[in-house]
Amino acid sequence: MLMRKIFLYLSVVLCCAIMFITWYAFGRQKNSLAVTYAESIEQTGTQSALPGKAYITGQVVNPGVYELEPGDRLENLIERAGGLTFDADTDGLNLAELISDEQSVNIPKKGESAQTEVHGAKININSAGKNELMLLPGIGEKTAAAVIEYREKNGPFKNIDEIKNVYNIGEKTFDKIKEEICVR
Repeated sequence: MLMRKIFLYLSVVLCCAIMFITWYAFGRQKNSLAVTYAESIEQTGTQSALPGKAYITGQVVNPGVYELEPGDRLENLIERAGGLTFDADTDGLNLAELISDEQSVNIPKKGESAQTEVHGAKININSAGKNELMLLPGIGEKTAAAVIEYREKNGPFKNIDEIKNVYNIGEKTFDKIKEEICVR
């Protein structure tokens, strides 16, 4: 009987110790995230450490609006949305694309064209996939691939005029597309 009481007593003490250690470990982790965020605000003078939200639709398990973390890419947004459906077509998408606040992403079904972001009637050249770029007048498969390659190598376009730096896009092509593109 005495052994049973001692065993019960030690079990309760052990359980309490495990609960305390777990609480302490997770409590410190949350605190360190808060400190990191506070330090980021202190260094930059703004709250820009939290980039905002993005909207994802189409062939993902849970379409909707998701919070972004600094440095989020399209693949991170897809993960938050529960992953891709069986019918998803990622061939025209840049999964390494940086996602920005207020961005809208549509994951197309196989056979549809990708629309990673349309701002009004304009195509955002910083997020458009190959299929979407090919909708622009004078932009074929090779030029669309060149736009994506330029964007991946040099980062996002700062303004629409910068697209003229892409191989095969000169003044004539730019004049055809300048009213249909935007940078965001």
